[in-house]
Amino acid sequence: MKNRIISNPAARMWSSVIAGLVVACLNLGEAEASPPLSHSPAGQTQDPPPETKIYTCPMHPSVRQQGPGRCPICGMDLTLAGNARSSPSDDGRGIFHVSPGKQQAIGVKYDTVAVRLLRKTVRAVGNVTIDERRVAIVNLRYSGWIDSVAADYNGKFVSRGDLLFRIYSPEAVAAQREHLLSRAYASDTSWTVDALLGGSDDLGSATRQRLSFLGFTDGQIGALEERGEVSNTVEILSPIAGNIIEKSTTAGMYVEPGTNLYTIADLSTVWLNAEIYQNELPDVRVDQEAVIRFGQIPGRNFTGKVKFLNPTLDRSTRSAKARIEVPNGDGALKPGMYGNVTLHTGGVKKLSVSVDAVMNTGTREIVFVAGGGDVIEARIVRTGFRNDDRCEILSGLAAGERVISSANFLIDAESRIQGVLDRLLEPGRAPGKERNP
Repeated sequence: MKNRIISNPAARMWSSVIAGLVVACLNLGEAEASPPLSHSPAGQTQDPPPETKIYTCPMHPSVRQQGPGRCPICGMDLTLAGNARSSPSDDGRGIFHVSPGKQQAIGVKYDTVAVRLLRKTVRAVGNVTIDERRVAIVNLRYSGWIDSVAADYNGKFVSRGDLLFRIYSPEAVAAQREHLLSRAYASDTSWTVDALLGGSDDLGSATRQRLSFLGFTDGQIGALEERGEVSNTVEILSPIAGNIIEKSTTAGMYVEPGTNLYTIADLSTVWLNAEIYQNELPDVRVDQEAVIRFGQIPGRNFTGKVKFLNPTLDRSTRSAKARIEVPNGDGALKPGMYGNVTLHTGGVKKLSVSVDAVMNTGTREIVFVAGGGDVIEARIVRTGFRNDDRCEILSGLAAGERVISSANFLIDAESRIQGVLDRLLEPGRAPGKERNP
């Protein structure tokens, strides 16, 4: 029986197949049971070979690859990633290293933390207006017809006493005649004016006063007395020196008493109304000096003083007007011009650094403190008052420490490459110890 099975060719073939399957199963089991030649501890990834170099993007530290190339996000050339030789210490400080040569190459500059005088600057925009105290309105106290016009267009400059126009008025002619008659009566001794009217001197004074009430100047009355003849037209003169802002006269027109015929403004001094926002109002006071610059007049600064602060706010802009009085002897400033106003406060002494040294992450403010050699520390600070140049430090820095005030963006990128800043700003991480001034 046994010899018959072995000698059967089909049986021998099936025996070889079954034997091969058994051997293959045994080999597979041994391969699964045997451990790998090299392995990493549980929970850790295997480090790349020592000779493998990791490159990263200074702008996007999350981009890391083996070998050089370009950043897929911004296209910058990848740089060799440095190894952080130190990680943030237990008190929350982040220390990393940048070689002095690299610091010099990227243009690092330093600023020393110190107590300095901080002056606050208030900036505003204002427009030039006419000084309301230097405006004269020309009108008449009697009716009549304008005979001729001398000041015949708006904007014309007139001096005090210059002729504006001539007018014929029956009332003015009658007043002149009465005054001349009163003087004639006073000189004629045959008239008993004293008995009839209570004295010739009183009569002459009354008629002279009437001319003055009608708007005649002392010079015009004196010329009338010297001339001894009535003038059919009266010359109307400018009461001040200035520019004609409004004109309502035409030769031949009839005017009623009280009609405004001219508006004349003295522009030797003008007002500038500046809009001061409500949070800056405490820093503005009366008699404070202001510097004004106008884009239309480059290279020239105008100075003035705050003369009035509006006691109410504009509801739409939440600002109040500050009236600044500005000398304008040469007439360079025109009503309606806009200018940029700068007001400086007295200032206070505060522990401060350059504003360029402070980086705002959105939730915290960070400075980079320069240690010895290649050591740089990222430190969280609290800031207070600041102006254009300096920033007050409430905590986090001490007087005498050096901070990086330029190339902060590149230093920030280096700290993120080394993973320091990310760990320093890790959510839930306790902030570092604060260094009070």
